[in-house]
Amino acid sequence: TPAFRLAIDSDVTDGSSAELTAVIREIGGTYIDIKTISLPLTSCRVYVSDDPLPLEDFGALLAPLTFPRGVEATAVSAWVDISHTWRGDLLLTLVAPDGREALLFDRQGGNDDDLAGWFRETTAGAGALVEFTGINAFGAWALRVEDLAAGDGGTLNSWRLEVCGPALEPEPRFEIQGLRLRDSISSCDDDGYLDTGETGRVQLELANVGWGEATGLQASLEAGSRVAVLSGAQSVASLEPGESVSLAFDVSAGGVGCQ
Repeated sequence: TPAFRLAIDSDVTDGSSAELTAVIREIGGTYIDIKTISLPLTSCRVYVSDDPLPLEDFGALLAPLTFPRGVEATAVSAWVDISHTWRGDLLLTLVAPDGREALLFDRQGGNDDDLAGWFRETTAGAGALVEFTGINAFGAWALRVEDLAAGDGGTLNSWRLEVCGPALEPEPRFEIQGLRLRDSISSCDDDGYLDTGETGRVQLELANVGWGEATGLQASLEAGSRVAVLSGAQSVASLEPGESVSLAFDVSAGGVGCQ
């Protein structure tokens, strides 16, 4: 049976399709059969963690990798490159952002050295990857590698996460990653607390932890009855996924003089 390899453009649209026509004819030119099929196309995205991590003898490690896009997974695969002198010691598990886990490798291979290659739904022992179908792949994934026998250690050289599926609509998400007060603008004692009669500054760190750009943002600070906010709303023109911005608001504690 003849086999053909197809190359798909990198800008393929999820959910689109390509028509393939097979034409069979004799050497003399007479057509024997013509058949056309429609091939559904789904893009796949691969992200790599290439920071080597030591695996202690009878130890374990957790290697994180962030998938920065919103994708409804139709297939999830992992590729690993592990140096180890007794492959049969190893247990590999892929952990999704929502806590779901899929076993990839369970102490196969006996005393063979090293472990390298792809783990897909069709790989023997890795069928649990099908549990990730339909998951939003955005977020922090992790590869857990365990050495379950004494006598040999190794190194996780690198690993890759591949997710196939249609992209989800961009969705920015916001997280306050820092909020601190400084009483150094007009301070009685510079002790880090806003005392009566002092003016300070609240520093706010705002991050976009989603998978879509945010535009036209406004941030404001509200305070209780004993503190006045001297700064108005702050504008942020845009905030890309993974970006953060620092905003400052001046505040004052009511009262006369320092107490």
